[in-house]
Amino acid sequence: MLAINEDGPVLRVELNRPESLNSLDDDVLLEVTDLYTRLQQRFDLKAVVLGGRGRAFCAGADLRNPPGFAGTSGRERRYYSQIGYRACQAIADCEVVTIARLHGHVVGGGFALALACDFRIAAADTVFRLPEVDLGVPMTWGTIPRLIAEVGAARAREIVLLADRIDAQTAHRISLVHRL
Repeated sequence: MLAINEDGPVLRVELNRPESLNSLDDDVLLEVTDLYTRLQQRFDLKAVVLGGRGRAFCAGADLRNPPGFAGTSGRERRYYSQIGYRACQAIADCEVVTIARLHGHVVGGGFALALACDFRIAAADTVFRLPEVDLGVPMTWGTIPRLIAEVGAARAREIVLLADRIDAQTAHRISLVHRL
């Protein structure tokens, strides 16, 4: 779930599942969507910093309870299949400045959440990866258009198709992160 700490005009939000490297499930993504949607009316805030507790920002989907598979009816399944997309879109649409504070692993869905933020700041130990192609999973959540907008089509193609690990220094050099 999320840990929230308000510090004057800055709201600090942390993914708070350190035992699973802040892996994502439906509950976390619903909470992210709800929070960032409500922030639209928080005119007192100047910035929202999204981080992760423990050893990683986010290791991606919770493999024991992956997001997007809940629901029994067709409409309910469609709703849950778009849960990650809606979380990323809520961050991207937030009119408060959004900052991703990154460390450790930034993988898959965690990578997508970070890309949805206005700014990304990474610790020197940060490692980025989009493993979806290697896993045979479709790339969703609006990640590809955001990645292309940040690093260009050629670099985005390389990141997605090769599914290589990207260290923090390389991420900074290719403009995936703004500051180290």
